[in-house]
Amino acid sequence: ACTGTNGSLTGNTLTITQSTGTAIVCTYTNTKLPKITLTKISNGGVGAFSFTGNNGFTNQTITTVTAGTGVTGAVQTLAAALTATTITETIPAGYIVTAINCTGLGSGTQTTDLAAGSVVLNAAATAAGSNIDCTFTNAKKPLLRVSKIVSSILDTDDRFMTEIRAVSVTDPVLSTTTNNATTGDGVL
Repeated sequence: ACTGTNGSLTGNTLTITQSTGTAIVCTYTNTKLPKITLTKISNGGVGAFSFTGNNGFTNQTITTVTAGTGVTGAVQTLAAALTATTITETIPAGYIVTAINCTGLGSGTQTTDLAAGSVVLNAAATAAGSNIDCTFTNAKKPLLRVSKIVSSILDTDDRFMTEIRAVSVTDPVLSTTTNNATTGDGVL
């Protein structure tokens, strides 16, 4: 903003028309854009983990090399302050997201969807000058192999069925084995 002049501001350009002998005072106010840094922790395995987002977040891949040890990605500057921003991990096969924790949100909040591997930072969380750090933690799903050995068949019509469920008998069946046929992948 300027005083003592006739002028116009278009984008980042200020055009001033000055009269002779007139003092001009202009004040420029810059707003520091928020920054975000991701850290990846993979438990039970290692590999490449990909992230996407909006509000100027550039896709990035973070590769873990030691299970349980965090690896920090590049610091990214978001495109706008005070703008809700979503960051999503593409969850690799055989993994689940167990936690997403963000700091540096000021008075803002995060909404986490572990099944989708995403976090939404509300507009207040991306205030000007914010330095946001989000840690995504994954765990490798256990692989359960079931082997049934029958030492003696009493009747050729004997049938055996095995069902794998996540936790309890009321959970959905993940894998079923009957008469040499298997459905499901047996991964919990």
